[in-house]
Amino acid sequence: MKAVRHFVRMVGICMITLCFFMPSCVNANAYHTISAKIPVFCVKMPEWEDYTYQVVIEPQNDTSPMPKATLLEILNHHTDAFEIEISEPGTFSYQIYEKTGDYLDVQYDSRIYHITVFVTQDDNDHLQYSVTVSETETDSKADSVQFQDGWVRDTEEVEGSQPDESSPDSPESDQTTSLPEPSTVSVPRNSDKVLTGDTSSVSSLFAITACSLVTAGLIVILSHKRARDENDQNL
Repeated sequence: MKAVRHFVRMVGICMITLCFFMPSCVNANAYHTISAKIPVFCVKMPEWEDYTYQVVIEPQNDTSPMPKATLLEILNHHTDAFEIEISEPGTFSYQIYEKTGDYLDVQYDSRIYHITVFVTQDDNDHLQYSVTVSETETDSKADSVQFQDGWVRDTEEVEGSQPDESSPDSPESDQTTSLPEPSTVSVPRNSDKVLTGDTSSVSSLFAITACSLVTAGLIVILSHKRARDENDQNL
């Protein structure tokens, strides 16, 4: 009987010891679940007040908790957020992108964001988190997750725009009245016009020159004749 009583006493002591230390052991390994939020902003779509964006989030590995919702429908020029419940420290990776719609005249945003959620514990064993955002194409850090859609026709109008009316290649530019250029006097190579602007003909000039030569010749002849006559008289 003493052995049985001793055994019961030992079991009681062990149970009391377990009841005393068990809460502290449980609290050391259990954390209060936190809700990490990743906000998404959608820029205003021109000329479409009730335009709605469809944004998707995907975990990048099996250790990343699944968000409460994997698809957000965000109204034009509004902000919404993905919520992820996390119950332990760690690093969790996600990918966020816009789902392409069915509108052929809408240019959907093709950017893909890589999200990293860092969860740590503070001195009181409370969980806290921080979020980093980067674009997958450029691998550059971004301040936030945002998407902006546009109209395809805006791009087509720029690429297929008509030439400017003031352009030299414009058809209407041929019809514009141009100021007359200053008139210049051009003389053909065989023309009888004097280049200095004199209206006399070249033949008249030649006649005057001929008359002058004849006159000069007559004067020379008369001078020689007069000199010969004087020589004869002196003899």
